Amino acid sequence: MYYYNYIRLIEELYAVMQIPDCKPYEQTLRTMLDECVMHFFEAHNVPYERQGEFLSVMLYDCPKALADYKTKKFDYKG
Repeated sequence: MYYYNYIRLIEELYAVMQIPDCKPYEQTLRTMLDECVMHFFEAHNVPYERQGEFLSVMLYDCPKALADYKTKKFDYKG
């Protein structure tokens, strides 16, 4: 089993998205961010109903992620 530091990946993707030269790639970066968040939930077996709470604990110092994913839910078990 591979270990990924999803918190670091998510924070770094947000940092890259703030670089002005990366604006043309924002949609691709946003897709990568969605994938990281989904796999983060999957790796920790977070149920659909607890995803917002999980992010508020795990990404407490990344307010942009909390705002973006507060209502967005992933159903990865389907």
